[in-house]
Amino acid sequence: MTEQKGFDLLIRILENFLWNNKIKIAIVGSGEPNYQNYFNYIKAKYPFASIVYIGYNEPLSHKVYAASDFLLVPSRFEPCGLTQMYAMKYGSLPVVRATGGLADTVKEFIPHTQQGNGFVFWNYNAHDFEFAINRALTVYNDSKMLKKARLNAMNEDFSSSKSALKYIECFNWSLEKIK
Repeated sequence: MTEQKGFDLLIRILENFLWNNKIKIAIVGSGEPNYQNYFNYIKAKYPFASIVYIGYNEPLSHKVYAASDFLLVPSRFEPCGLTQMYAMKYGSLPVVRATGGLADTVKEFIPHTQQGNGFVFWNYNAHDFEFAINRALTVYNDSKMLKKARLNAMNEDFSSSKSALKYIECFNWSLEKIK
C-alpha cells in the first residue's frame, strides 16, 4: 500500500462505489500507515462491502484473485507487474493505469469487437480511474460480454516460451538487417 501503487487514487474514489453497494472490495497487503489506517476505517464503516487483511499472505492473495471479478491496479509506474497476470489466469479482469508492464499486458476490452482482457486508463487522476471502473461495471452487468472478457484474459499466454520466441524473432530480424 504505497503511493507508487496508486492507493492515493483509490482512496479518492472508493466510497463513491461502496456507499451505494456498487462494489465490494477485498484488500490484502501492507504498506504506508496512512493507507493501512484508511482501509481499517473502510472495514469498520462498510463491514458488508469490504474485507481488509493487513499483512502479506500469498495463499490468501491467490484466493482473493480467484474470488474477484476485477483487480484494481492504478499504479503511478509499474516496471513489470505480476498481479495483473495472476488475476487474469483466475478470470479476474484488471483495471489498470497504462504504465510499464501493465500497459504491455492489459488491453482495453472493447465490447463491440469482443477484444481485450481488461480496462485501461492513461492519465494519472481519480476521474479517469473511476471512469475505467465504471466501464468494467458496464461489462459486468452484461453476462455475455463479461464471459468473453474473462475468457480473453484467461487465455493470455505470459509464459517464458512465448517471450523467448519474441526474442528469437527480434534477433533474427536484426541478423537480416546486417546482411
